[in-house]
Amino acid sequence: MNALNKVLIIVCVLFFALVLPLAAQDEGPTAESWQVEEAAKFGTGALEDAEDVFPYTEFKLSPDGASIAVRAGDNIEIWNIADESLTTTIEDPLSSFAWSPDSSQIVTSLLETDIYIWDATTGEQLIHNEGYLLNSVRTRSIEWFNDTSIMTGSFGYELWDPTTEADPVLVRCHPMGEKLLWSPDQRYVATMGSESTIIWICNTDFTPIRYVEGYRTVVWHPDVFRIATVGIYNTLRIWDLETGEVLSTASGGENNIRQIDWYEDSTRLVTGHTNGEIQLWERQTHDQLEMRLSTTIPNLSDVKWFGDQLITTSSAGLIQLWNIIIPEPVEENS
Repeated sequence: MNALNKVLIIVCVLFFALVLPLAAQDEGPTAESWQVEEAAKFGTGALEDAEDVFPYTEFKLSPDGASIAVRAGDNIEIWNIADESLTTTIEDPLSSFAWSPDSSQIVTSLLETDIYIWDATTGEQLIHNEGYLLNSVRTRSIEWFNDTSIMTGSFGYELWDPTTEADPVLVRCHPMGEKLLWSPDQRYVATMGSESTIIWICNTDFTPIRYVEGYRTVVWHPDVFRIATVGIYNTLRIWDLETGEVLSTASGGENNIRQIDWYEDSTRLVTGHTNGEIQLWERQTHDQLEMRLSTTIPNLSDVKWFGDQLITTSSAGLIQLWNIIIPEPVEENS
């Protein structure tokens, strides 16, 4: 071996021993640096003597955080989260549903012409109100956003008074809208439709005030002045609603995002994907999202924040709580 070859070997050894470890340290946290750990599991899929286990396809947390209502086949099951017990079952096929602001009642819709209000503890039907036949076969979304107003969406929007059986009032916001989401302070409503890639933001008079790109799902930022959407090419965006500008953009990967939810202090965002994957994002700066976790939850249907934990439902009839494990930062040697 000549002298030149010996020098090249020494240089290569030094490179792999010294340079590459330093480069790895500069990469910072990776998507695998945060982890999830199961904290609780309940639901019909967790019962040994359960005769029928239906997929859980949708869930809504009660405003007081004590209960979870899940769509299970033709029924809505209501579970107490603290003691993991089934409170009651409401037999209501093929409908959207929502909690009342005081967590005591559930509203459901049958096709698009009727709504029903149920006692969330006993399952007793309290009110049945007939509406108008619009342009669809069923209600796509429903929200109970204050004491005197329920809003349903089905290629048109109806406002209902839950205290009476009066006819609903037809309102306009999105010409092709069917889904809706009220802001936390109930001053604005985001509306979208499966045949449109534009989300319309309307005020309480249902006058459009802003248009943003997105069509799969949307979630309000806790401060109400921002909104997160998923648009074409599975692109996750955060919008400033005062200016209409995009503050952050990130790729959701190859598998479509179908849920987004903000952590209560808005520092983190969780996304649920069609392949059962969840991704956890952290806001590093005003305009930067960093993915901190990517993992797969078997049979995932839906995911949301539950305090400092995540709560998920699955097609195996399970409700699961997950702790977020965040490693302590490594201090650099002085």
